[in-house]
Amino acid sequence: MVRISTHSLNDGESRYASRTRVNRLVLDFEGENGLGTTQFSSVTTHINGQIQTIYIDCTGGRLSSNTDSDTALGMFHITNGDYTCVDGTPMFLCSPVTGLDFTNLTTANSGIITKRTYMLQTKEGADSEDQLLDAYVMFSGHSSAPALPNLGGPGHTSAAAGTSPASRIKGQPWTGLVAGKVTFTIGLLAPPGSVTFHPAGNYRITILYT
Repeated sequence: MVRISTHSLNDGESRYASRTRVNRLVLDFEGENGLGTTQFSSVTTHINGQIQTIYIDCTGGRLSSNTDSDTALGMFHITNGDYTCVDGTPMFLCSPVTGLDFTNLTTANSGIITKRTYMLQTKEGADSEDQLLDAYVMFSGHSSAPALPNLGGPGHTSAAAGTSPASRIKGQPWTGLVAGKVTFTIGLLAPPGSVTFHPAGNYRITILYT
């Protein structure tokens, strides 16, 4: 369903130098290997360092439905992989990103580029008054207007089915620091079984960390 790609680079987990150089973790979410017909997929791996940039590559993505109403269903979140909250709910390391376009709907006004990628950048300072991540859409598959990722608190994952939160919660900055096991998840905010990942769809997440 998801694998750590051979494109990953780590200059030595047991060496102090690995904390001062840039490491690259590449995750391939593959439709043909189990992602297809599901709505969520996760991978848990060890990371000890500071996440700074995340690229979400949707250029090979495809859902079971690809209309304009489906272009805001995508979500991505990072949670603690060692343990949950005391009550059993996931321990979010940063606010989920929703409103992502995981379809293969062609882009109306991007010329020869018909698919989309996203870049997420951690805040430069812990005293930021805005989101813990800055989200930049590079290309959108909306027919009329670019898709705008939304960042809200963990409670916003309970938004109405098929919708993404419109508000942008402030006061939850994040420096990107992680330790131990970290879980990366992509999913769809849709009623169960209504819209799923397609077996022919593939997504790649690239995490740059020091």
